[in-house]
Amino acid sequence: MTEGKSDVARQWRIPSARRRLLARVLQGLAKLGPLGIGSLVIIIALIGVAVFSALLANYGPRELAGPRLAPPDSTFWMGTDSFGRDTYSRLVLGARLSLYVGLVSVTLGVAAGLVVGVVTGYLGGKLDLIGQRVIDSMQALPSLVLALTLVAVLGASVNNVVIAIAITIIPGSARVFRSRVLAIKEATYVDAAIASGASHLRIMVVHVVPNLMAIVFIVFSLDLGRAILAEASLSFLGLGSPPDVPSWGGMISLGRRYLVAAPWLALFPGIAISLTVYAFNLLGDSLRDALDPKLRSR
Repeated sequence: MTEGKSDVARQWRIPSARRRLLARVLQGLAKLGPLGIGSLVIIIALIGVAVFSALLANYGPRELAGPRLAPPDSTFWMGTDSFGRDTYSRLVLGARLSLYVGLVSVTLGVAAGLVVGVVTGYLGGKLDLIGQRVIDSMQALPSLVLALTLVAVLGASVNNVVIAIAITIIPGSARVFRSRVLAIKEATYVDAAIASGASHLRIMVVHVVPNLMAIVFIVFSLDLGRAILAEASLSFLGLGSPPDVPSWGGMISLGRRYLVAAPWLALFPGIAISLTVYAFNLLGDSLRDALDPKLRSR
């Protein structure tokens, strides 16, 4: 009878951990200050623009809507580019690409970093030593230089940009997660799990990873802004999306040729990138303060 009860308790450990995590996240969101709430509103609005971009755009991304380099007016709210395409429509449609690249690349990079950080930090030994040397090698190059190298090797395409940005995210996130795992594995509940005969895999999945989720949310939100900026940088250099696909970085690259005659071509996508990156960074800082106050002084 006792064994049956213990088996039932084990089965409910993970759901209860998820409920505690959800409650902690909701409490943290409730503690967000005005700046955090403002950044969250901006991000929600950006997601809405990306999801409904086809409805919000007045023209297609390749449609020649009017005269070349027309200034902003009641018809073309943000003017037209050198081909006569509507800048506003391309800006709205470009939000979809930026969010796609950011979300997918950060999801892949943070997930891989979580696996590397948990495994190397918990198991330690030679595996940890080798993992840290690999991470040091990857961090020896600036992330943008590493992304440029990877895209040059893989080829210029949206999916290759996602892969390149995801790889640049892995080292930093793995190091953050590893440092926290080193503290978690010394906790009493981990010692109790080891004494009860739990396997290393079970301990990492049931005890270590749930206690890392607050850090995961923080790293995810901070890396989203960096990923969007990296995608814009690669598109600006001509290594991102194809020329016919609207991209904020590509729009700035086209607009830099007309900074004097038509400054709106680079101004509006530049504002969109700055506002998006600032919102994600501010949200990450606010989540850090709300979910993990120990990191405030770091």
